[in-house]
Amino acid sequence: MNHSSFSMNELISVLSVLILSVLGGLVIARFTKDELKDGRKWFKILVGLGIIGGIGFFINREIIVGASCFGIALIALISILSDKTK
Repeated sequence: MNHSSFSMNELISVLSVLILSVLGGLVIARFTKDELKDGRKWFKILVGLGIIGGIGFFINREIIVGASCFGIALIALISILSDKTK
């Protein structure tokens, strides 16, 4: 097996995590308006840590963990962007 490419299972897993992350971010943004306003700084920290962790785990070929880190970053980012209280 070629180790430089993703397997179909890895690709499906990554896409599933990212799609669920988008939905999760939208749900969080909709139902937690006050917490988003107060915790904006923490959501920004989660975005940064999720991206850094995702890149690190992808480099180390930990695909599922990397996708989960990117998913956390995506949830936090969508929650921030969907917040209309700014």
